[in-house]
Amino acid sequence: MTASSKAQHSKDSKDSKDSKDSKDSKDSKDSKDSKDSKDSKDSTRKFKYNRNIFPDSLERSLFSRMDPIVKTLKAQANSVCRNHINNDYIKKAFNNFNYGFCYKDADTNSIVGFCIWQEYRETVMVADTDFRHISVLLICALPTDYKLGKIMLFDIETYVLRRKFNRIQLQPLNEEIIPWYESNGYKLRYHNNAPLLDKDINVFFVKSKEGTIRRKTLKQQLVRVGS
Repeated sequence: MTASSKAQHSKDSKDSKDSKDSKDSKDSKDSKDSKDSKDSKDSTRKFKYNRNIFPDSLERSLFSRMDPIVKTLKAQANSVCRNHINNDYIKKAFNNFNYGFCYKDADTNSIVGFCIWQEYRETVMVADTDFRHISVLLICALPTDYKLGKIMLFDIETYVLRRKFNRIQLQPLNEEIIPWYESNGYKLRYHNNAPLLDKDINVFFVKSKEGTIRRKTLKQQLVRVGS
């Protein structure tokens, strides 16, 4: 074998090795991408499943201040709130609310939780649009085998998103609950020296220099119920 043949053979061998390494690297990358894609799909599937968990033994109903269930809720509010909230605050909340969710145990037909809120609407002149938010007045629940607090929060956020409200806000009645809300995407602010938790759903942009109005809707990740 001549020197020229040896050199060509060495080059061919190197090219073949490089090609094999490149193919192995590509196969490895494809395999990793495929695995990542599968993991991502599994994660998405799990997320969708978790957030839609609603126990068979739980019944939920939306009510307004004129609904007959309100009278029952007022009578049972102290026990459902486990005497953590004073009567004056409960009375004020029921005087101001617009809508709420009531949760009953299907087996016993007893109330295990409820939440009520007040809806606000104001016109933002500079953006020439309506700004709507809800103020959650009360969230109360009895101890259950499932995470009723997360279920209620998920239901409230779903209600807000579907009706195109812009923000949820609530006033924490004790400091111990604040970290739980913060872990679910709520931010702690202070208004008149009082703590306030809120979560933006839609963000509006004011008029630009060209005079156009832009609006951006945030994709809100809802609470993972049951996770």
